Amino acid sequence: MSNRETKFEGLPVEISEALQGLQAQAGLVTASLPSAPKRESLADAHRMMAANRRGVRQVLEFVKETDTPVPEVKPEALREWLKDKDSLWLSHEKPIPVIYAACVDECSDPGSGVYFLTAYWGDVDGCAGHSFSREDALKLMHEALEPGAITLVEEDSEVRRALLSKLRRPDLVSHVATATISH
Repeated sequence: MSNRETKFEGLPVEISEALQGLQAQAGLVTASLPSAPKRESLADAHRMMAANRRGVRQVLEFVKETDTPVPEVKPEALREWLKDKDSLWLSHEKPIPVIYAACVDECSDPGSGVYFLTAYWGDVDGCAGHSFSREDALKLMHEALEPGAITLVEEDSEVRRALLSKLRRPDLVSHVATATISH
């Protein structure tokens, strides 16, 4: 379950929105020829792509490898390609998902960061490691910093709520912690 609806069912939100933005841009530019496309519509497509840069890279890699023009990309073909590539974008769907010891620093005070375990690659900004076991991923999270620098937070903490509100798949998160980051 995602925090946002996706236009292309079966694709991760970031890739769905990237494809939507790329196809909108291609459609706007070619439909308006020989004049220029509407600025507002083109800006909307660009905002969607800018908000999903990693997804755009994935779609463009597919376009390049399969020699498929952007307007002709079918979500089903893109998903199959991701599966065939054993893409991290779909690792949460495996019978035994990969668990990432992820980190962000925007949900807490300056000088500290937020670490968490997640099975969703799309929510990983930085990664201290990954494993097929939550216990091993938790160890990696603790080993990423000096001893005592990481503190697990309560389920109902403001830090946890702030983090979960920013993620695309908060339902796949566990073990949220704050950490003192030495500079």
